[in-house]
Amino acid sequence: MSGPPATFDFVGITIARCVEGDAIVDALCDLEGVEVYENQSYHEVRARGGLRLDFAQLSDECGFPVDGSLVQVVMSTYYGRIAMRDDAVVLTHDIEDAAAG
Repeated sequence: MSGPPATFDFVGITIARCVEGDAIVDALCDLEGVEVYENQSYHEVRARGGLRLDFAQLSDECGFPVDGSLVQVVMSTYYGRIAMRDDAVVLTHDIEDAAAG
């Protein structure tokens, strides 16, 4: 007999394989707890509990401006709750975290 289903507490974002997308994913690989799964046309970037794509940090590491508009262009889908902020894209699995900012 099995118990209740385990909670899936990962969030993730799918980013296109292109010059900008590859650079963003390379920068995100350095974050603790981030997992990247490579596919032929996209990268799946996921983390347990939450993921923050900080624009200033990504811009510094990528060598070009990263903002919400660019993320929306290279992103094809996501899972979790997403919030577009002035300084970052934030993904969380907890609705209370998403509301708190």
